[in-house]
This record gives sequence, C-alpha cells and structure tokens, in this order.
Amino acid sequence: MKSFENKCLIVVDVQNDIVHNSEYTLYRGQIALKNISRVLEQARAINMPIVFIQHTEADGGFKRGCESWKIAPEVAPRTTEPVFEKTTCDSFLNTGLQGHLELLGAKELIIAGMQTEYCIDTTVRSAFGKGYHCTVISDGHSTFDSELITAELMVRHMHNMWSGRFADLMDTETFISEFKR
Repeated sequence: MKSFENKCLIVVDVQNDIVHNSEYTLYRGQIALKNISRVLEQARAINMPIVFIQHTEADGGFKRGCESWKIAPEVAPRTTEPVFEKTTCDSFLNTGLQGHLELLGAKELIIAGMQTEYCIDTTVRSAFGKGYHCTVISDGHSTFDSELITAELMVRHMHNMWSGRFADLMDTETFISEFKR
C-alpha cells in the first residue's frame, strides 16, 4: 500500500458539456467517467485531498451557471472539496490552485479528467514546471476525434509524451489497489 501523504487528486473539467454532449462522442467516455468516479471514491475513502477544476467561459457551453457548465453528477464534488474555475487550458493560470496545493503540502498530483490534449496535457506540463510529480490516471481521461487525428490515437500519443517525461501513468485498478485503507 502506497502512502497518500503529500498527494492530491485533481479532477479537471469533467463537465456536462464534455461528458454528456449529444453532438460528439467522447472516446471511451463512459469508461473514463466510471473510472474517474471509482478513483474519487477510493481517494475519499482514504481521505486523500481532492480538488476539482471547472472550465468557465463568458458564453457557450461553459458559461457559468448553465447546465452544461456544471460538473457531471457522476463525479460531483462534495461541499468540502474545493472547485477552482479556470478560463484557459492551464489549471494553475489565474486560479488559486497552486496556493491551495501549497497549503496542503502537496508534492504529487494525481490527475484525471477532460480533455486529454488540451486541459489535461497543459495542466500536467504546468504542474511539472512548478516542481510537482504528476501521475495521470491512464484510463481516467479522454477526448474527441478531430479532423486530423482520432481520439484513440491522441490518447496513445499523449501517454507516450507524458510517460518518463512529464508524468507517470497509472490505471484505475492500480490506483485502487495501491491506495487502500
């Protein structure tokens, strides 16, 4: 069993506009959502600190207060779990995230959420640049196909880019087995 001391789970942009979007199909979306829920459940069981990140824009699907902006009910934060709003892909930029992590004494971030090549990648690289050790839940993030590349290939590419450089990868089952009470 690994210690969860100095660790914090960061759940990025698991919002209705992404995970329950009827126009686009999120690659392995329901699997990723279920895995994020399972990781959250385990983190809560061992009292690991948890922080949520919520993308916010002036208009559109991420407009504050609209249903599509809300964090998906399957992974909704508890009242004791802070939510930091961001307006860019970087969970640290112009948010209180870093100050909060410093108060927690966090040195390692475990990251899950949406979208792989945007907010997950930017947050991983930003955290790495700030000296945090990052672990990405490998089956707890996803994205959409683009005009140039499939979502599956994008996820595989990002795993290749992060692994051994910016972050370690850990799947949901390993997280659950390594962080037991």
